[in-house]
Amino acid sequence: VGARAALTRRLRRLGAVERGLLCDLYNARFAGDAQLRRLRALAGGDSAERLCADGLARRDEGPAGGVWWLTRTGARAAQTLLAREDPLAARPYAVLLLPHELLRGTLYLALRERGMQAVAYRAAARLGFRSDAAPGERTRVPDACVDGSEGTPRLLEVDRASESGQQLRRQWLRSRDWAAGRAAAWRPPA
Repeated sequence: VGARAALTRRLRRLGAVERGLLCDLYNARFAGDAQLRRLRALAGGDSAERLCADGLARRDEGPAGGVWWLTRTGARAAQTLLAREDPLAARPYAVLLLPHELLRGTLYLALRERGMQAVAYRAAARLGFRSDAAPGERTRVPDACVDGSEGTPRLLEVDRASESGQQLRRQWLRSRDWAAGRAAAWRPPA
């Protein structure tokens, strides 16, 4: 209860701009300095330093300039704001995957700049499904999942030519099975 109360107090101190940037950084996972400037413009202000001062975000110099990300407390705060419990998103970030994560952040930023709401986006969403191809529950974890029209999710992948043809085929087959299982269970909204 003590940690939750402290997190609530931190969230109350944040203004709307900081809350918006917190959610955007959570979804982007990593942001370079140029990406952060664009996220600040979307949030409507300059608040990244405030997030760092409150222990919710960090900035370090990377090979291509500054890199921003949320601390674990910042990630928990964003999950609270987005009403999300996503165990994969709360895991420690893998710095070895930084180029891929920055590319995923670029995708998120492009979607936000085209009007997507932060709550419609989930990074590394864990999607369970059943398939005729294999018994039992299976999992698909795309780079991103975006809620589309009529509640239909869209799976997005970004790759940097680092995956083999076999890995891409496995991803495609799993996405196809997920979509087929989803289509069988989908009912139009009433």
